[in-house]
Amino acid sequence: MADVEVTRTKEDEEDAQVRPGAPRIRDHTPQSVAELVALTGRAQPNLTRTLAKLEAAGFITMKTVGRRRTPSVAVKKIVVEIDPYPNRPVTTPPLLIDFVSPSSLLKEEDRVSTFPIVGNGPPGTFVLFPNGLRVSLPTDQIVFADDADGHARVGFGGMRFMGVEDRQLMFTRVRELFLEDQLSPARSHKMLLDTQWVAAITVDGHPAWPAGRLSP
Repeated sequence: MADVEVTRTKEDEEDAQVRPGAPRIRDHTPQSVAELVALTGRAQPNLTRTLAKLEAAGFITMKTVGRRRTPSVAVKKIVVEIDPYPNRPVTTPPLLIDFVSPSSLLKEEDRVSTFPIVGNGPPGTFVLFPNGLRVSLPTDQIVFADDADGHARVGFGGMRFMGVEDRQLMFTRVRELFLEDQLSPARSHKMLLDTQWVAAITVDGHPAWPAGRLSP
């Protein structure tokens, strides 16, 4: 059997600290972040990032008491349900956008530069419309793209459909698919698409727009 080498990223290492950190909050009820730093032995900037992730996921709450922020456990038990017979193929992207017909895709070539430019990110991806309109998409979040049926169809990972506001479809970046050094520092964390450009949005294999709506 061949040996398999598993490479852990810096983010993986930080996420691994969540497991010992949360029980200490539960068992010791620290009254400040500084007190939790002493309990865990972690550097405060790293611990602060972990606490932000736990709070965003709903595992803990952070209460402000005077000048201190006090963490407390918000979840005591997690129940995981796995459907062994999903209704959608496993190849279906989590977020799939069908643009109106006719439309097509333009993918820029990845040009190799002789200059030491760091953090430019991947080449651009655009949806083209007959009136000359060119809509830019976040290439680093695209997991599927096709225009063989006369319209652009693009699948995204790490993006969430937030709903409609002022005739614009709103999407937010919730997870990076690439390492930091492969991403552009100027990347946007929000994508807005005019409702006139889009025919349908599918989330996890289910219609989300226009047949249904997801709550923000």
